[in-house]
Amino acid sequence: MSTMSIRSWRNAELLRIDEIIPAEDIEEPRLKYLLASLREKKVLHRPIIVEHRKMLVIDGHHRLRALEASGAKLVPVILADYRSDVRSVGRWMYIGSWSIDRETVLKRGLEELEHLVKRGGSRKIEAKVRNETMNIKADRLDAYISLKYSELLRRVMNELSKVPFDEGKCRSSEICLSFPELEIDDMYRIPYTSLLPPRSTLHETSLKEIEVPFKLNDLGGKF
Repeated sequence: MSTMSIRSWRNAELLRIDEIIPAEDIEEPRLKYLLASLREKKVLHRPIIVEHRKMLVIDGHHRLRALEASGAKLVPVILADYRSDVRSVGRWMYIGSWSIDRETVLKRGLEELEHLVKRGGSRKIEAKVRNETMNIKADRLDAYISLKYSELLRRVMNELSKVPFDEGKCRSSEICLSFPELEIDDMYRIPYTSLLPPRSTLHETSLKEIEVPFKLNDLGGKF
């Protein structure tokens, strides 16, 4: 149990909201939907999963922001160890059917990103368009941060389906775009750089299956 906890119950702890550090930004439509749902039900069923060393959010960025927006002082969390509780940080890919417009925008977006991203490392931002493959060697963390400033690439990504990375599905898709999988050390660098784009990581952990209901009135704030 964390020495910072205020109360512990069934593997979940209540921590002060200012102790927790987000790793990713949020999507405003998703946040608005979640806020409306919480205000209607008055219960948070899934605690936020937080890495125990740096207090980084592993899963639950939108829940955290919703609680923060409502003025909550406390947050239900499950503390996780990256090396024993998380199988992998995971990654997504963006797949879809080909069109000349998508191909054009994707290639222009990659050119734009190439000028923004910090080069280096052995990992690649990879794109497949039909039988053509393009890649950019980039610093893993900076690949995601630079994406926030590439309007063209985000535009085409919004038109594609976002699914967990699968090499076979990527090869069989007419268009496939993927970013390098982040490692634990990359996650620890986030507090000293910039938030990742929304839902950049996938974090494979069984802790996501845990449900512990907390009444929102017990967390402070206005619900």
